[in-house]
Amino acid sequence: MKVYIAGRVSGLPYDQVKAKFAAAETMLRVAEYEPVNPLGHVSCQAKPAEAMKVLIPLMLECDALLLLDDWEFSEGAQIEAQLARYAGLCIMNEDDLT
Repeated sequence: MKVYIAGRVSGLPYDQVKAKFAAAETMLRVAEYEPVNPLGHVSCQAKPAEAMKVLIPLMLECDALLLLDDWEFSEGAQIEAQLARYAGLCIMNEDDLT
């Protein structure tokens, strides 16, 4: 099952974001899921609207969405969560993997 990772990116140091998404990717692999890390598909310099144009189609190719603990503080992750629910993707939280 392909799982797209969604969480806060904007306003955080990139090293912190990269580490957080890498940890989620590892948790998904350990649980035998196929992680889809959005950081590998857009530049860290991309504006949010530009990033979403690339990432939304990528997310919709997945079976599930993993919401990181800070997703509610991200407008982009909130949009991804609403769209994933509407599209019928399975919604997971970090707690589901621990």
